[in-house]
Amino acid sequence: CQQIQFRNPITFWNCTDKETRESLNLNGSPFVFSASENMFTAVSCAVRALMSSSSLDEFEISAGCKSKCSTTLTDQLLDNCSAGVNCCQTTIPSYGIKTFSTTFQPETDKTCKYAFVVDQEWFISKFNNTTFDALRDMDYVPATLEWSLNRYSKHQIYGTNLSALQLTQLLRNNSIRCLGDSSISSVNQTAALSVQGCYCKDGFEGNPYLLDGCQGKTSSIKTSSLMVLLYKIRYQ
Repeated sequence: CQQIQFRNPITFWNCTDKETRESLNLNGSPFVFSASENMFTAVSCAVRALMSSSSLDEFEISAGCKSKCSTTLTDQLLDNCSAGVNCCQTTIPSYGIKTFSTTFQPETDKTCKYAFVVDQEWFISKFNNTTFDALRDMDYVPATLEWSLNRYSKHQIYGTNLSALQLTQLLRNNSIRCLGDSSISSVNQTAALSVQGCYCKDGFEGNPYLLDGCQGKTSSIKTSSLMVLLYKIRYQ
């Protein structure tokens, strides 16, 4: 799969001059929140925060954490939230989250608190042996998304109603190759799923996800012609 970073909004609760924002909704896109690169993080004294999301089967999947409370500066400088002092973290569910909601418990507590999904490498580099005061002034933090093609057919990728045989031949003629299961149903000749990725064949470059996206490398053709010419001059 491929990865991309984006600005993910921080969800604030009862914080002066801060809007309550929810995280990005990725439904309808190929993107999901990366479970390997991100962590769900909450910041405040004795905060309990929960992120909840619905799976494809409509089951609710949740993850949450609770921090300890301390006003001692030495305690607040411990290891990027790993000690759980005024901050807590947990891994996010790995089934492929596209959207989630954030809640704080108990809601009767009027202390300013906030939570977010954040790229863990950025978080560690930014808040190593320091307090989390700077987060209070931020509205967004970096988070990592993942995307892949393994849930899409060639027809979905290229937006065509051609038969599987016609589409395969068209891609071949246009110097495009796709990795994955290329088997064809004998019943309706529909293209199989599990396309892992597409590429331009040798000597061509461009965007292999457009039907006419792979073009011949002009420089390569010129270089080959020059080599042939030099060979003739030298040996004839």
